[in-house]
Amino acid sequence: MKKMFRAVITFKVKDSHPDIEYIKNPDETLSHEDVYTMNTDYFNNEDEMINYIKHDLSLVASGGYSYNLEHIKNVVFDIKRIATDSKRSV
Repeated sequence: MKKMFRAVITFKVKDSHPDIEYIKNPDETLSHEDVYTMNTDYFNNEDEMINYIKHDLSLVASGGYSYNLEHIKNVVFDIKRIATDSKRSV
């Protein structure tokens, strides 16, 4: 079975962010949104899925260099389960 989630990470970058020179305004709040299709065969429960999504979004926000909050601050996650479309191939 598959579960789908719409997830948004909102954050600010620290001066140590590896891509700081490419960010137009490092003081502004940034965000990244993605949709995840999670296969329940690989996770014990929904909490594990949410934690996986948080780690993945943190990696994206950190410039691909760190799963922790070494390069980002003021982090907020908004993760919501969404209905799967039975006609959509996933």
